[in-house]
Amino acid sequence: MKEWSRLEEVFLQLKSNSKQMAILDLQNEDDVERLEELQLQQADLRTLASDLRLEISKVDLPKELLSLINECLEEERAFVDRLYRLRMEYSNKIQEFRNAAITKQRYESNYSQTEGFFVDRQR
Repeated sequence: MKEWSRLEEVFLQLKSNSKQMAILDLQNEDDVERLEELQLQQADLRTLASDLRLEISKVDLPKELLSLINECLEEERAFVDRLYRLRMEYSNKIQEFRNAAITKQRYESNYSQTEGFFVDRQR
């Protein structure tokens, strides 16, 4: 029973970290640093949860713990979806900049001056 409570603590912390990650403003540099910290904690907690689960793998998990695990998974999926949407948004913006640069190069290389003076140095 002691193992269950330790495993439950780990999943509660995972859930808490996921909720904290969900409210971060990823355009703020301080929040990005906090995100990195939380992700490192998440990795450590997942490893710990896996190790604890191996120790008590002979017994089925209680329904409450399974429910908590599902909540953690849902929180993480929601955050991954948010990251995916941000990635797509920024990828589209980057592609627009690339397209603009290509267009600029095409027109600049073909531009010719229509007014001005011509100097013939071969007199």
